[in-house]
Amino acid sequence: MADLPSSDILKESIVKSIAADWNISQDDARCLLRDHRATQLARVDSDPEVQAVFKQCGVDPSVVK
Repeated sequence: MADLPSSDILKESIVKSIAADWNISQDDARCLLRDHRATQLARVDSDPEVQAVFKQCGVDPSVVK
């Protein structure tokens, strides 16, 4: 990882953290991070658009709870 730019190292660290915290794959975590709507975690229970992003990435929105 030492050869990656610091922004890429940070991104991969965030991906690994989300994957571990929510027990999802790193690919699924990357998918979520590509769509800014997925960062609206407070609205995951009530916002169909946010839920759709999670489902599109193959992630059950309930992992946020």
